[in-house]
Amino acid sequence: MWDVKVLLVGLFGSDKSTIAKILREDFGRNVIELNKIVEVEKNKGVYELLYHNGPGELEKVECSIINRFRKFDDFILVTNGFCKKIPDDFVVIYVKTTKEAFKNRVRKYLNPKVVDEIYEKIHKFFSHNSQLVISEENKIKFEIANIIDAFVRHKK
Repeated sequence: MWDVKVLLVGLFGSDKSTIAKILREDFGRNVIELNKIVEVEKNKGVYELLYHNGPGELEKVECSIINRFRKFDDFILVTNGFCKKIPDDFVVIYVKTTKEAFKNRVRKYLNPKVVDEIYEKIHKFFSHNSQLVISEENKIKFEIANIIDAFVRHKK
């Protein structure tokens, strides 16, 4: 057990769900995917929420869920990065992806005019406000999970 709250942030297209699965299955980490909580609580997926309600609603939902997890330790909460009001007691790890990968993933759900702006805003914020930033380019997902696991073990 480790007394750490980890926020694993990755924009759509960063393969964070695959990395989360590896952390859970191969490293035995307690991983919670925010997207799955949204599906249960809102009766719609995050893409559907984004499409029908916009980025502002996804930000509110993410922030609410993150704040509910403040009372727990020993977990990795996987998010999309729309909430930027991160409590100080979280260790933030950002898995960055390319703008092209993000665009490919959200093009059906967001107005093309705002996609670049959203990417830049989230990418800039988490590039500067994370304790660890990992580029997913040219790395296999197991390697990224291994880097995260080692970093978290060091934080305990």
